[in-house]
Amino acid sequence: MHRYLTFMAISLICTTPVLAADFPITTLPKSPSEVDAFRPPHWQFEHKIQTNLNGDKLKDLVVTFQSDEYTPKDGVPTRDRALVVLLGCPNNKFQLTDYNTKLLLCTTCGGQLGADIEINPLKDSFQVEQMSGGGTDQFVSDYTFAYDEKTKTCILVKAQQDDNFDRVGGSGTRLSLDFKSGVATINHYTSAHEKKQTKQVRTKQFFLSDLEEGKFDLGKILNVKFH
Repeated sequence: MHRYLTFMAISLICTTPVLAADFPITTLPKSPSEVDAFRPPHWQFEHKIQTNLNGDKLKDLVVTFQSDEYTPKDGVPTRDRALVVLLGCPNNKFQLTDYNTKLLLCTTCGGQLGADIEINPLKDSFQVEQMSGGGTDQFVSDYTFAYDEKTKTCILVKAQQDDNFDRVGGSGTRLSLDFKSGVATINHYTSAHEKKQTKQVRTKQFFLSDLEEGKFDLGKILNVKFH
C-alpha cells in the first residue's frame, strides 16, 4: 500500500506540467541576426513562412512559436503561441520588425474542434487564419497584415470573421472589412438563403500588436450582431 502511494506521488510529480513564462520578446536580438537566434529558450519554431513584405527582394519571414512549457487556462494545461515578423537583411540575416503574443490560439483554445491555424504568404502581405469551435458552432477568423513603411510595423489591411453558428444546418454570419477602402461586407446565410449587403465605414487603424483573438470583434466595429 505504501509502495503504491509512493509510486503515485512520484508519478504526479513527474507528469505535472512546467508552467510557462510569457514570450520573452525583449530578449530577442535587436540587430540583424540569423533566424535561429530569434528562438528563445523553451520555445520552438512552429511555422516559418517566407514572403516579401517591403519590396526589397530580400526574403522576409513570418514565424510562429509554440511554448515547450504549459500555462493553466480554465484549469487545463495548454501551450501558448507567439507570432514574430522578421525583415530580411543581407547575408541571410533578419531584423526583428513586429510581433504579437495574443492573436494566435493556444493549443487547447480551439474548443472541441481544436485550434487550426494557417499562416499564408500573399503579395506584399501575409494572412493569419484560425478556426475554432465546438458542437454545432464554428468560428473562423482571417486577418491580412501588410508592412507599413511609415510606422515600420505591420498594419491590419483586411479582416474577416465567420460565425457558422449552425455548421450542420449551414447557417451563419460572415463579416469582412477592407481597411484600405473602408468597404465592409455583411453576409447572413442559411443553407437555402443568403442576404448580403455592403457599406462604407470609417474606423481607426489597427496594428498587428493590437489584435487579441476573442476580443477583436468586427461585429462591434460594424455595429452588426453575428446571430
